Amino acid sequence: MIDFDGPHWELSSPKDFSSFLRGLLVLFKDDAILYLEGGRPPEELKSFFDDHCLSEKTRIPHGTIWPRPKVFHLPITIENIDKLSELSDSCAEPEVAVHAHVYKNNKLLLQWYDAFADPMFISNEIKEHQINAFAEALQVNYKIKGKASNKSL
Repeated sequence: MIDFDGPHWELSSPKDFSSFLRGLLVLFKDDAILYLEGGRPPEELKSFFDDHCLSEKTRIPHGTIWPRPKVFHLPITIENIDKLSELSDSCAEPEVAVHAHVYKNNKLLLQWYDAFADPMFISNEIKEHQINAFAEALQVNYKIKGKASNKSL
C-alpha cells in the first residue's frame, strides 16, 4: 500500500480510462505491472488479458471482497498499453476495471481504488517532473500529501 503517513502524490481522476492508460507510459517503464481488478471485460478484452497477462506477481489487497473479483496483471509495455487503450475506447470504464494499481519489484507505486470516483495516489518515489508530465497528459491536478509535507503543488 502507499504510505499515507509519509509524503505521497494525490491526483484527481482523469476523464477516461484510455487517457489514464496512455499516461502510464510517461511514468512507468522497465518491469512495471498494471494491476486491474473488478472489471467485466467483453470477450475481445478478456481474450487480450488471457494472452498478455502474467500470473500474480505481487499480492495487492482486493478492493472488492465479494464476489471475488477478476484480476489481471499486465506488463506495462508500449504494445500492451496501446492495445489495451484501443480496446478500452469502446468499453465503459467498469468493464475494464473498478480498481487500478501499478507495482514494480513487489512495491506498489500507484494506488487507485474506485477508479474515476476517487483520486489516485502515487508513491513519492516518483519524481515531481514525472508527476507533472503525467498530470498534464491526463489533464488533472496534483498535490503532495502526507504528514512530512505542508506544501500543495
